[in-house]
Amino acid sequence: MDIIIKQPEYHTLDSLLCKLKSSKNIEKAGAIGTFTGIVRAVTDETRTEFLEFEAHGGLARKKIDEICLELKEKDGIIDVLMHHRTGIISKGEDIVYIAVAASHREELFRY
Repeated sequence: MDIIIKQPEYHTLDSLLCKLKSSKNIEKAGAIGTFTGIVRAVTDETRTEFLEFEAHGGLARKKIDEICLELKEKDGIIDVLMHHRTGIISKGEDIVYIAVAASHREELFRY
């Protein structure tokens, strides 16, 4: 069991949306917006095959939590979830997912 418990949290965009939709305040939401960051393969003359991301202790999670809390303080924002993958991520693959629930689309797209 220890090896399972020690595994990093894993999410897809769908799993993050399921988690968001089951949050306690979701009934106040009228809009959900998502963002998916991917590994860009070409920038000007530079080609990228993969990127490698590390999490340094709880520092990355702490920063993500701070960003989520800051966004939740904005008018009309109901909930915010973020997940940033670690390890080797190939070109075109997903790096980060952000899902935001808001009262209305106007509040969602304001930020």
